[in-house]
Amino acid sequence: MSKTRIIPSQIFNTGTKFVVTKDSIDGTFGPGTTGFVSYVKGRDRDYPNVVFLRVVITKRGKNGKERFDRSEISTPIFDFKSKHLSEVLPDERRRYYVHIEPDGVMPNNILKLSDIDYLGWANAYARYIYKLNSRAQHMSVWPGGNKDMLNRVLHLHDYFQEDPDYTKSEYASPETRETFTRRIRIMESTLVRCCLSYMLKVAQTEANAISDIFKRTTKEAPIGPKTVLKATQTSFSEKSSSLELLTMSHGKKGNMAKNVAKNLSWSKI
Repeated sequence: MSKTRIIPSQIFNTGTKFVVTKDSIDGTFGPGTTGFVSYVKGRDRDYPNVVFLRVVITKRGKNGKERFDRSEISTPIFDFKSKHLSEVLPDERRRYYVHIEPDGVMPNNILKLSDIDYLGWANAYARYIYKLNSRAQHMSVWPGGNKDMLNRVLHLHDYFQEDPDYTKSEYASPETRETFTRRIRIMESTLVRCCLSYMLKVAQTEANAISDIFKRTTKEAPIGPKTVLKATQTSFSEKSSSLELLTMSHGKKGNMAKNVAKNLSWSKI
């Protein structure tokens, strides 16, 4: 018996490189724009199926030059072919509203990333960890001092604007890549409870989005096949419930924190 397909979420993991698709008409981040996801800033209160993302833009448009801009975009959570889906989404002309997809040619090793891609990935990840650290109630693992590597990576956009070539040679060397990745992973594991809390909020946002779509679909205006929407709703509801259980039980059961920390990294590198 074949399993009913699930509609994937477009909330990509931290550090994922994305490309703005041809479905977008935004004048600032047109089709072909590339960047890296840092973290979800929040949901759109007027459109449950839309989120705001903090991102690092490395190219604007299909033929744009290399750049390094910290920006914010809004994008659908569930984005699929349906003539009725647009009825629950913003006007395509809304500024910084775009459709995105993962870049399918990203290598799986940070040492193989181009310099600009590594800088984008590193800055996106650093901003995510910095954000998590700011939410920690009883500890702070983020280092002080502007000379520390992590704080310099956090402000790469300033260095890149002043001298792109120097920034690449100074902060994208193989040694720097390995050191940064090792340190950021240790911090991510230390902030496991904050990671779980963030992941839970994202999962709840996804579950609410697909529930709203399912609720709005009718015979007269079928946003999508009900069996597919229902299966997707169930899947993301279960994901949210599982993360809620993990968050509540964190630190109470033996090696749970250790096991979660082992699997929570979103870098995939």
